[in-house]
Amino acid sequence: MDPSQRRLETIKKHLHSPENKDVIYSESSVSGKEDKIITKPRETNMVNNHCFKSKQYNKHSNNYNFERVKSFLPLKRQELLKWNGWGYNDSKFVVHRDKDYYITFTGDRYKIGGDLVLPYFATWVIETLGVNFWEYNSARPPFSPSEYPEPIINEDFFHMLLELKIPYSVNGEDRLFRSHELGKRGYTMGHEPDSYEFSSLGGWVATRASGMKKNIYGNIEDIVVQMKVGNTPRNGILGVISEVTVKIRPVPEVRRYGSLVFEDFEKGVACLREVAYHRCQPASIRLMDNEQFKFGHALKPPSTLFGLLSDGIKKIYLTKIKGFNLNEMCVATLLFEGKESDVNAQEKKIYEISQRYGGIPAGESNGERGYMLTFVIAYIRDLAFDYNIVAESFETSVPWDKVDHLCHNVKHRIRQECKARDIKYHFVTCRVTQTYDAGACTSAREEIIGCGGNISHHHGVGKIRREWMAKTVSNTSIGALKALKEYFDPNSHA
Repeated sequence: MDPSQRRLETIKKHLHSPENKDVIYSESSVSGKEDKIITKPRETNMVNNHCFKSKQYNKHSNNYNFERVKSFLPLKRQELLKWNGWGYNDSKFVVHRDKDYYITFTGDRYKIGGDLVLPYFATWVIETLGVNFWEYNSARPPFSPSEYPEPIINEDFFHMLLELKIPYSVNGEDRLFRSHELGKRGYTMGHEPDSYEFSSLGGWVATRASGMKKNIYGNIEDIVVQMKVGNTPRNGILGVISEVTVKIRPVPEVRRYGSLVFEDFEKGVACLREVAYHRCQPASIRLMDNEQFKFGHALKPPSTLFGLLSDGIKKIYLTKIKGFNLNEMCVATLLFEGKESDVNAQEKKIYEISQRYGGIPAGESNGERGYMLTFVIAYIRDLAFDYNIVAESFETSVPWDKVDHLCHNVKHRIRQECKARDIKYHFVTCRVTQTYDAGACTSAREEIIGCGGNISHHHGVGKIRREWMAKTVSNTSIGALKALKEYFDPNSHA
């Protein structure tokens, strides 16, 4: 049997139902469709990555009840999502060049949307980044069908898919997407990376993703119960993930936001460190530096007269009474989930700890806005591209006693590199987004490693950061990884 035929047979085994009464085969005929094998859950709630079916297991009858779940994405994703940017077609930042510049966000999918005027954002962009809103770069039109490369068609493979009633497409624009709808059934995985709206379960597993609520639910490796990987490394290098079983939990009884203001970043870090020490982290706790604090303020919608008075009073209280410097203060956003009694106890504990570091509660609405902005930040990046601004993010993990040192030095190094390259306008900001009780671009990565950080926390190494692998792990570890790669992919397809 030739190698290609072997791969087909392996895939087929993963798609066909084995001779096992405890395994039920499901068939799907909706967009992004996949046929999946669903194993019977044992004592814990689990859900498989056959994402267009919902199953309920009746332990008394030893049977499953299936319900079809329709994907929120059409088969042709470009009908709903942008072809050359982030997110939905109807959601984007728009610059209005009237008498006074102002920016709005279109669509009603986010609370910042609905063509709500953001009165401070345009001014912030001009002053911070030196943007000329008349120098606009229009995106190229979508590709025509003739511009896409010809697909490599394996007729035997497609014939096998037809036998199994699995739809497929060789259209250059079509993509495969997944959706669970667990929330409608009272359950959640709890895994919410910043790309939550558009990424897939298979992608989370393959990239070892980290979610913002890992404090309660864990990262993806803590959520996965088991997975099936086909040893067909023609495209997957180490294999192709064909099925995933994950833990699910009931939707939390309470979801509550909060926020804290600190005099400076150092006090905020000290507070988060003690929270981690006592292991009382809420679902999410994020500390943003002063630059990000002011950036968030620039994205605020217009205030009513009462809102303006309220903001003025808060400003007077923070600056005149508490003595905070507006150019040094920072903010932490909080997200609590769980039973009412547990959330109340957790809130009490965290606010008590924050008081020891001068933290001042800043309200639930500020916390909720902070997490909402997580899902529109990539839309801001797309707006920046239109005006010749390049934006990038990177991450690391570092012991708690080196957090301040690393954040200060990395920002300083980036500013130095910008100055050396005659980049007049630049904006550098950082935040502490993951709290563990053990710890929390070329020049920037060198500085990160020099300050005690590692090569990556959850973005992965990849080819872009492979030059630092030797500094990060031992030769023995690299040898072990190479041996695994050679075993799973002896023909070295990548």
